[in-house]
Amino acid sequence: MKVPIADLRSEIGAVKTVQSQVLLADLAAELCESAPEGVLHVKVTVTNTGAGFVVNGHIQGAVQMVCARCLEHFLCPVETDFQVLYRRQPVTDPERWAKGHEETNEQEDDVYFQGDVLDVAPAIWEHLLLALPMKPLCREDCLGLCPVCGQRCEDGDCGCDVENVDPRLAVLKDIME
Repeated sequence: MKVPIADLRSEIGAVKTVQSQVLLADLAAELCESAPEGVLHVKVTVTNTGAGFVVNGHIQGAVQMVCARCLEHFLCPVETDFQVLYRRQPVTDPERWAKGHEETNEQEDDVYFQGDVLDVAPAIWEHLLLALPMKPLCREDCLGLCPVCGQRCEDGDCGCDVENVDPRLAVLKDIME
């Protein structure tokens, strides 16, 4: 998602709001090989602060994920806000820029850009990944898979003999018998 900022450069405090629907496949095409499916509703507000451009964003949508317990696909709702400061890259020589950036005490979260367009797609992708659950579950009470045959426990009893014996302690069970 690219936001043109040429009209904001002349006045400090100028604000521009952009709303868009973003396909996850398009957003992640350049950033990863296998993109998840889903549509995001993104709203960004860009403000000229004089020192740079502050982008306040809101992401809302659903991402197709795989349940960590039963391996079924489901839509996981996502909603998050983010804020990123974009600063103009001061020099055109990349080697000199990299060396100068290491010596300054700039915020690590700041993003540097050139030209009259802000590319907010990487910021959207980063904050989307931070908003997704580490262990996605289709339902909080998902029973998962049978450890013997692999059938979904939601589909009914598979008839497998499932003992809750820790395999590390199985030797002790034999001693007791």
